[in-house]
Amino acid sequence: MTVRGTAGIPTPARTGIPRPVHQPAPTPPGAALRSRRAAGWLTVLRYAGLWLLVAFFLMPVYVLLVTAFKDPADVTVTGIFSLPSSFSLANFTDVWPKLANSFRNSLSLSIPASLISSLLGGANGFVLAKVRFRYANVVFPLILFGIFVPYQAIVIPLAQTMTDLGLRGGADRTGGLAGLTLIHIIYGLPITTLIFRNYFVGLPDSLMESARLDGAGVLQTFLDVAVPWPARRSPSRSSGSSPRPGTTSCSAR
Repeated sequence: MTVRGTAGIPTPARTGIPRPVHQPAPTPPGAALRSRRAAGWLTVLRYAGLWLLVAFFLMPVYVLLVTAFKDPADVTVTGIFSLPSSFSLANFTDVWPKLANSFRNSLSLSIPASLISSLLGGANGFVLAKVRFRYANVVFPLILFGIFVPYQAIVIPLAQTMTDLGLRGGADRTGGLAGLTLIHIIYGLPITTLIFRNYFVGLPDSLMESARLDGAGVLQTFLDVAVPWPARRSPSRSSGSSPRPGTTSCSAR
């Protein structure tokens, strides 16, 4: 029996005979065992190489710690890797009076600058992620542009500006800490804005809608909903299910 095709050419009719199924060649008895052994040896070699790299990169840290606790008379070039013969803190007692003032200045600069920059960057990221306003797609790239401005390009105008504002030189009562803190805050805003903006993008819109229905403004929503949001996330939310509207209350004050 034949069936005519569309071009008038007779084609053989399909029959119910199944096509032969290709069977894979049988695996030799010892091939699987040899494959597992080879994979095991590769894993051992891989981890051995990683541990060697770890030891190589941590070698300066080891020398630093061993030398720090050695007696000054025991510090030699030939015995740089040897353990201290006696535990001594003489190096720390000799160096601390020289570094104490610089260490306090570092803390006075880094802690406020980091906190303020993170707070302002979090507010910027929240507004850019959840508040719809005109030219938001222009403002965000302009803020990120600050990441790519090299420090060397603004050193001279920055020094002149700080001098004119009284934040540099003898006019600064803090010895330059106020000006340096301000500079670090401003230069930290682009990266903190980027980090917090990407973080607040994952904030469910239902929480924003609930806060808006409760009468909360942008600032109150940021402080009462966005900032404590990670602590309020339940396991069901972290697993991917969206929260229902009204799961958080942000009453107007």
